[in-house]
Amino acid sequence: MIDKTRALGDFGISEDVLDEMLKEFIVQADGFAADIEKSALNNDFEAATRAAHSLKGVSGNLRLDTCYKTAVSLDASVKAHDGPACKRALAELRKNIEDIRISIVPLRGI
Repeated sequence: MIDKTRALGDFGISEDVLDEMLKEFIVQADGFAADIEKSALNNDFEAATRAAHSLKGVSGNLRLDTCYKTAVSLDASVKAHDGPACKRALAELRKNIEDIRISIVPLRGI
């Protein structure tokens, strides 16, 4: 999940601004997950690796620790061409994204 207190302190922003950043992350993460899944299914592991690496970077920068750990696993599974591990990590990523979505109060427009 996200440590909002830590993120707010690190970024020096309001919770509303952080929530807007998280909304944008959700959109991006949904796109990365779809790109990774499509690329992996098409055996385009180079594209899947780029998307997984980007997801890892964005989630780390936003202090989304749980999502970052999942992105690290996803990145490793894509690089290893490990389909079953990639599917598990994608399922976990989708759960992480939903947890972030739920953490945004109030839920507006996502």
